[in-house]
Amino acid sequence: MSKKRISANDILKYALKEDKVNFRRLYLELPLVKYLAPRMNLEENNRQAILQHMAIIASKLLYQEMIKDLYQLTLVDNQTPFSEKEKTIIRDMFRPPYYKMGSLLNSSLFFDELRKLSDSSLLIHSLNLVIKRIGNNLLRVK
Repeated sequence: MSKKRISANDILKYALKEDKVNFRRLYLELPLVKYLAPRMNLEENNRQAILQHMAIIASKLLYQEMIKDLYQLTLVDNQTPFSEKEKTIIRDMFRPPYYKMGSLLNSSLFFDELRKLSDSSLLIHSLNLVIKRIGNNLLRVK
């Protein structure tokens, strides 16, 4: 009996598939407050919680869920400039995933929705500007 070797790439593909299933479930079940540090108030840090959530699901290549979060951001009252912590979280959305495949930078679906919402939401417009700066910096590094 011969044993078929499984490539590292196949293992990563399987891990991504399983993580997508689990994180889609968590997306529905886990309250936003769980994405904040202990003792942080969700009402005061709702925007940061949504951004943190987006960064985590970006790492799992769950772009439809990220778009849902974009729509949630349009409902946030906080129109202040993004804090350094929030900018770091936004940068984290573009880190290469553990699975060594896919990237938010390649999601035309996400960017189409981001552009569309930028026209009607000042916060999303600001997010779009931060993302463009991050993208330009990433392209310079390559």
